[in-house]
Amino acid sequence: MRNVHRMPPILFRPLTVLVAMCVLQCSSAWGQDAPLQGQIAQHEKRLAKARATKNRKDEALELTWIGFLYSNGGGQQKAGQQEKALEYLNQALPIQRDLHDRNGEARILDDIGVAYSYAGQMQIESDYYKQEASIFRDLGDLTNEARALLNVGNVNSQLGQSEAALDYYTQTLAIYHQLGLRDQEAVSMHALALVYSGLGQDQKALEYERQAVSVCHDMGDNIGEASALDQVGRIYSGLGQQHKALEYFNQALPLLHDPKSRLLEANTLAGIGSAYFDLGQQQKALEYYSQALSILHEAGWFIQEAGILSNIGSVYRSSGQQQKALEYYYQATSIQHKVGDRHGEAGTLWAIGRTDDEIGDADSALRSEMAGLSLAIAVEDPGLQGEIDASLMSYFQNQRQPAVAIFFGMNAVNCYQQIRKSISGLDQDLQSSYVQAKSATYRQLAELLVKAGRLGEAEQVLDLLKEE
Repeated sequence: MRNVHRMPPILFRPLTVLVAMCVLQCSSAWGQDAPLQGQIAQHEKRLAKARATKNRKDEALELTWIGFLYSNGGGQQKAGQQEKALEYLNQALPIQRDLHDRNGEARILDDIGVAYSYAGQMQIESDYYKQEASIFRDLGDLTNEARALLNVGNVNSQLGQSEAALDYYTQTLAIYHQLGLRDQEAVSMHALALVYSGLGQDQKALEYERQAVSVCHDMGDNIGEASALDQVGRIYSGLGQQHKALEYFNQALPLLHDPKSRLLEANTLAGIGSAYFDLGQQQKALEYYSQALSILHEAGWFIQEAGILSNIGSVYRSSGQQQKALEYYYQATSIQHKVGDRHGEAGTLWAIGRTDDEIGDADSALRSEMAGLSLAIAVEDPGLQGEIDASLMSYFQNQRQPAVAIFFGMNAVNCYQQIRKSISGLDQDLQSSYVQAKSATYRQLAELLVKAGRLGEAEQVLDLLKEE
C-alpha cells in the first residue's frame, strides 16, 4: 500500500508518497469517487475467492488492500478505524513471511506503522518502521531504507527523543546524498534543523535550514522552500526578532497555493500569529490562529491543533480572560497527553500553571509548572526549561522562599547561557537581542542573591549580561 512519511513536529511538508506494487496490480479496483464501504466490499469478495482457491499471494494482497482502506478511511484517518486496519494487516503479514516476499513484508510493516500513527501510538509505530528499514537494508534498497529511517527519526522527534532523532536523520541525509536525491536531502536537512532548533542550537538549525531553502529554490520546489522559510521564521521568532520572523513567514505564505500544502499554510499562519502575539497585537494574533485552527481541525491534525488551542489560550490570558484561557489550555493538554506530545504538553502545563497563579490558586500553579518542567527536561529543550525555571523563580520569590527561588533562577540562567553559546556564531545584533529579551531574569536573580548576601555571585550573574 502507500508508504507515507510520518511528519516531524511542526513539519507540514507533504513528503514523497511511494505507491506499493499492489497498487499497480489492482489499480482498476481503486476509485476515488466510490464509497469506502463499496471498495472494501469489492476486496472482501476477492479475498473470499483467493481463500477458496488457496491463492496465498492474492489473499495477502487483498488483506493488505482492506487494511489500507480502513486505515485511510476515505481520506479521514479516524483512530476508531485503525483497529480494523490492523486486524487485516496483521493477517497479511505472516502470509508474506511464509511466501518469503521480503519486499511485500516490508511494505505491510510500513502500513502497520502508519495505522499506529493514526491511532496515536507512536512508540509502536516506530518499532514497525525499524523492522521495515532493516529489511530494505538487507535487500539493498537504499531509497526505501532511507525513507523508513526518516520515519523513525520523525517519531523520535515527536516523542522528544532528540539525540535518537538526530542519529536517524543523519543516516537518512547520508543515504540521500549518496543517491543524489537532492529533494530528499532537503527534507532531511529540514528535519535536522527542527531538532537542533528544539535543542536550542539555533546556529546549526539555521545552517541546515538555509541549505534546504537553497536546494528547494533551485529545484522549483515551492512547498519545500516555504517549509524551510517557515522554520527560519520560527527560529528568529524564538530569538526575539519578530519583525525578521514576519519577513520569512510572509515569504513562505505566497508559495502555498497547492491544496497539498494546506497543513503547511496552517503552520505559517500560526507562526505569523505568534509573532504578532509577541509584538503585543493580540487581535491580529487571534485572527491568524483562528485561520490556522480551522485548517488543522478540518484535516484532523490533532497534535498541531492542540498547539494552536494552547496559543489561543495565551491570547485570552494576556487579555485578562483567565478562565477562558484555561478552557483552551485544558483542551490542548488533553490532546497532547493522549498522543504523547511531551514537548507541547510541557509548554501547555507551564501556561496552565502561570494562569492558575494569576487567579490565586498557588498550589495548582506549582503542580502544573513542576510537571511542565519535568517534561521540558525530558525533551531536552533548554529554551522552554529556562522559561519555566524563571517562572518558578518568581513563584517562590512571591512565596517568600528566596533560597528555592535562587535555585530555579540559577537553572534558568544556565539554560539561557547554553543557548547563548549555541548562537555565538550568529550576527552580533541577534545575540544582543536575545540577551536583552532575557535580561530581566538575570537581574531578578542578581537581586535575590544580593538580598541573600551573596554579592560575589550576584556580580557574576550581572557580568554575564555584559559578555559578548
